[in-house]
Amino acid sequence: MQFCDVPAAIPPTMDAILAEARGERLFPGEGGVDLVGLLRAVPRDLPLSLEVPTLTLAKTVGATERARRALAATKRVLAQLDNDSTTSGPSPSRKGDRRGSRRLREGSIMIIKTHEDMAPPRC
Repeated sequence: MQFCDVPAAIPPTMDAILAEARGERLFPGEGGVDLVGLLRAVPRDLPLSLEVPTLTLAKTVGATERARRALAATKRVLAQLDNDSTTSGPSPSRKGDRRGSRRLREGSIMIIKTHEDMAPPRC
């Protein structure tokens, strides 16, 4: 599953929506999407890939640092999921369901695109 976040407010036009989707997403946990709820709704072993195009940030922050920030943000969201599942237990509607816990393994998150990867080829 491709994983990112976006502001809570929906952009006012389709052009603005597309611009945000193509170039100005947020790192997981920095926007308005209930990512913990989303993760509870999918199988816990579903691989996550980060796709967080950040064209504005890319002007001042290099790809390696952006990748570090994206990974750290994702780890914080996953930690919330683990904390919620250990403190509250299974929800009544999912008694016995163990999908609440998602452990992060080294190499289990892929960052698949950076701003530089999206640049048009030079001729």
